[in-house]
Amino acid sequence: MRGTCAVVVPAYSAASFITEALDSIVAQRRPADQFIVVDDGSPDQTVAVVEAWLAAHPGAKGRLIRNGRNRGLCHTRNRGVAGCTTDYVATLDADDVLEPDHLERLLEPLDDDPTVVLSFGDTREFDERGMAPETMLDRIGARLRQLPSVDAGNYRVLSSGLFRSLLPGSFIPVSGSAYRRETAIAAGLYDQRLRRVEDRDFMLRMAGEGPFAFVPHAVCRKRLHGDNISGPSHHLAMAEGAFGALMRTRAWLRHGDPGNYGATQAQLAIAARNYLYSASITDLSTLKRARADLWRAGFPGLALQPKAWARLVWYAIRRPHAR
Repeated sequence: MRGTCAVVVPAYSAASFITEALDSIVAQRRPADQFIVVDDGSPDQTVAVVEAWLAAHPGAKGRLIRNGRNRGLCHTRNRGVAGCTTDYVATLDADDVLEPDHLERLLEPLDDDPTVVLSFGDTREFDERGMAPETMLDRIGARLRQLPSVDAGNYRVLSSGLFRSLLPGSFIPVSGSAYRRETAIAAGLYDQRLRRVEDRDFMLRMAGEGPFAFVPHAVCRKRLHGDNISGPSHHLAMAEGAFGALMRTRAWLRHGDPGNYGATQAQLAIAARNYLYSASITDLSTLKRARADLWRAGFPGLALQPKAWARLVWYAIRRPHAR
């Protein structure tokens, strides 16, 4: 049965890019039944740009919702999903672009198979210099390629091993996926306590709801720019976010599948070491916070690791000389 689909676009300081994202929504070969832009208190001209675009496209089935203040990406995405009235949702970051066949390809498995809860494709990254020579999954899709799957013609259905393959990190592009709205709501949508790695947490919970479908085509383009590249200034935030996401996964798995719980605990131990390392090369207050988090999480040996203090001192001594 052919379902309806909305595209949700969370936006923050996206005035420079969002018209291209909106243009890509209305250029779909399978039109979206509605789309919602949720502005998260942007300090730039994002709202004015979206309003002007909507005024210039009176036939577009879009609307703008505004947060009264900056609430964060998870709250903004959740508000958009709550505002939909469709069977499916596709999420599009405001600086990314959908390929014209995005909805056509991703909604096919959701229409065909009522057990499939989420479908996703590949993505190509681009910047002002042009397109990257390889797709995202060419680069980071090894875990996906190792998963058993059932060939369904235009897509593959994944189930066995999916949850554990997502534990080290999500290989599913946010702007390259679509999912059943009611299933996502039942799974809890995006955890608003998380400021980073929220997509891994969401995908893990969705994997507990049913199989995913993979469409082997690049269905979107991800824009690379200074605000979204995870460079050195973002390493601590990403490490802390991964630790927090896996802590939440462990909590809701406590009375679930023992194998998945054990795999989560093992991955959490890796995330704890990464978090401690990133904190120890930052500053004293960050290291103290990380040690307290590790202690509460049940990693006292790591929390008391002398090497972390030695590393903190070593980096503090070297830092002035690096200027």
